[in-house]
Amino acid sequence: MELSSNAASSSEQPPPSFEEASSSSAHLLVTEDQPLLGASTEEPPPDFAPYDAAYQINKQGNIISHDSHLNEDGEALYRFLLAHTAEPPNVVVKCQGWHNENRVRYVTHQRRGPDGREHSVTHHEVYEEKVTDFAFSINVTQYIVHGPVHWSTPNAEPTYRGKWVTEIIDDLGEQKSPKPKARRAARKWQKSRKVQGLAPWAASPQDAATPISGLRSSKTLREWADDYCASDKIMKEFVYEKVGASSCAHLIVAMIGQVVYGWNFQNLETAIIHTIKSTPYVGQVSVSFDTTGTGVVVRSSGLLARWMDNGWIKFLLIITLIYPIILLFRRFHSRGGGRWTVCGGAYALRASVSDGSKVSAIGMREGEWFRLWENPIRRAVTSGLKSQEPLLRPEEPVGPGMFLDGY
Repeated sequence: MELSSNAASSSEQPPPSFEEASSSSAHLLVTEDQPLLGASTEEPPPDFAPYDAAYQINKQGNIISHDSHLNEDGEALYRFLLAHTAEPPNVVVKCQGWHNENRVRYVTHQRRGPDGREHSVTHHEVYEEKVTDFAFSINVTQYIVHGPVHWSTPNAEPTYRGKWVTEIIDDLGEQKSPKPKARRAARKWQKSRKVQGLAPWAASPQDAATPISGLRSSKTLREWADDYCASDKIMKEFVYEKVGASSCAHLIVAMIGQVVYGWNFQNLETAIIHTIKSTPYVGQVSVSFDTTGTGVVVRSSGLLARWMDNGWIKFLLIITLIYPIILLFRRFHSRGGGRWTVCGGAYALRASVSDGSKVSAIGMREGEWFRLWENPIRRAVTSGLKSQEPLLRPEEPVGPGMFLDGY
């Protein structure tokens, strides 16, 4: 199957390597003489007319494709992933406060009396209702200073590499299942790495501070794309994940993850909660970092894989007890399902750059961001701000006047 006339004319030249494609695109705060530490500094891949694959965007902002050509051509899949990672995921910090109130309602129903006639009887019921006191969010995406930096999972770290169980790659290049203890340790470290805001390729806190490439797998992204396309599994999925605080999951997938890093989100969340509680507000408080548009997912083009993406069909499969059979088939059959979660794109809120002679940091530290937004958060809480649009500037009015024209 041909991708396009441009693709056909360039077939004499080999495709660029994953390292070439992982060159960081320039940002306003990063110049060409200041390469990002941990990123490749080679030239970007040559111009290429990508295959125009069919895809859809789900409610979470993720790109989902069942295009048959992307399941057959590794080059087309490789280019499709790179083409849809220019935009970073949308990251916001959501703050909400609420309390519960007891309410009374009167209920009337008919009751048959001793005389055989129906009478209307009214009585009151007490129920509890959640009352929102404030609900607002702050745009964090605007503070991303660089990305995407393409990365790959280290061989020794368990992840999905084509099966429905996590695997590692040993010194001989063979994929095998890790021991349960190693799998548990890896999950614990992945969670800790995420909340601390460390680079997604880091194998330890010390490793995160080492200025080396984020490409840690013995295979390139293009080779993983070829591996996915060569698979004959019926329910496969490749995932390229752009993650700030969320993840994607499903069938046999080719997915590459996009990660927002550079801030300690756990400490920042704690600081925001303490700021809210320092106000006269005494209700319940919730603070979370939420992301949308976090993944580019390519799934099998077959009917069964498409059914699993359709909510109504999936519901019918559940009530007819067919769904559990599909899950067993996907998990245990040799041609059932598999996942690839081996690569990703990272977006830095804070990172290190080098001009050849010295290393310097770019981007705002989480403490600087918090100092900038601390008082606006207090004002929003005390004024009972309820807004669906994320706040962009700390000097924005957050009282009732913010909704008045010309305020």
